[in-house]
Order: sequence, then structure tokens, then C-alpha cells
Amino acid sequence: MLERRQKSRRRVCLSAQIVGDLTSAPQNVRLRTISDGGFELTTARECLPGEDVLVLLDRDNGKPRSATVVWRSFDRFGLSFMPGSRPSDDAVPGPLSKLLRDA
Repeated sequence: MLERRQKSRRRVCLSAQIVGDLTSAPQNVRLRTISDGGFELTTARECLPGEDVLVLLDRDNGKPRSATVVWRSFDRFGLSFMPGSRPSDDAVPGPLSKLLRDA
């Protein structure tokens, strides 16, 4: 299979929460892959609260990151980080920073 990704992804299994807006309840999700530009997640509901969401990684000290949905397939979603919200834009503490440096 031809690899079409511009940046390599790193396989992970991180728990997170997705929030669409102030009226939607947080939704628990699992991050499956992550790169400097975005990530893939799975969810039990097969839907997200909107196209533009905030991602709250459990291991990222609760700092919200803005993302937008790029693709979807059943319970899997691909999201890209919004400018200024990428993990490389600041010092990410803990294991996530090592994952992004190694990618």
C-alpha cells in the first residue's frame, strides 16, 4: 500500500475527552495514533459533538487543544490540530512529549 501521509504517525493508546461547545457534555475517546499535525481517535458513540472540538488529554495536564475533523469512518475519526494548539507549539510534559519527539 502506498503511504500518502506527509508526516509519520506514532501508535498510542491514550484516553481523552472531546468537548464540542459549552452545551455538550464531554465524551470519552481513545487516541490511537498521533503526529505533530493531528491524531486518530475511536469513540463508542460513532459520532462527535461537532466538526470543531476541544481535546482534553488525560496525560497532558488538562490543557485543551483545538482540533477539527478531517475524516470519519464509523467509530474512527481523523482530526487535525488547529494552529497554535499543536503539541509542538509548547513544552508538552510527560510521555506525550517523548512520543512527539520520536515521531
